[in-house]
Amino acid sequence: MNSVQDRIHKSYNQLSNQQKLVAEFILEEPKKVALHPAKEIGALTGTSGTTVIRLCNALGYSGFSAMQNEVRQSLLANGQRENHIQKFFDHSKRLNEKEGLITYKMEQDIAYISETLNSVRQDALDQAVESIIKAKKVVVVGFRSSYAPAHWLSYTLNIVKGDTHLYTGQNDDANYLMMLADEEWLVIVLSFPRYTQETISFA
Repeated sequence: MNSVQDRIHKSYNQLSNQQKLVAEFILEEPKKVALHPAKEIGALTGTSGTTVIRLCNALGYSGFSAMQNEVRQSLLANGQRENHIQKFFDHSKRLNEKEGLITYKMEQDIAYISETLNSVRQDALDQAVESIIKAKKVVVVGFRSSYAPAHWLSYTLNIVKGDTHLYTGQNDDANYLMMLADEEWLVIVLSFPRYTQETISFA
């Protein structure tokens, strides 16, 4: 990513505060920049798709796609991604905004799942499973975009294990739960950026 880095470093002082947020995200999370459209990059940085495009123009690119392609090529050249990511890139190039949307999203999910499998440590996974099995009671927490997977996890754990409670925020009594809890309880927290303060506070 030398070219992108150089452009950001040379232009950084002239960028707006919002553009600086996006620029820092590009430097810190190149894989996410390579996978997401401008609108999602804007959401991940707390800005907007328009700000992302304006940054690309300020850096001398014709648009977001030109900058994104350079990030992708840099990742490929530096060997910072696996074959499943390459497969996703190659396939996505053959799709436009109106064609193959379902295929595009499924290929994206496959890439994310494969990358997650490669990054999860087996010993950490074994420890998590053992903690769930040994727990007297499990409390699952997740709000906003995390609520659906939190609901699914609590539902599934109640089927296979039982004694699992989905904490639902204001509809629940956190003080009562904390009064009952002891060292044999397990709390599982799911939270995706941008993180929900209520989730963090409860944890």
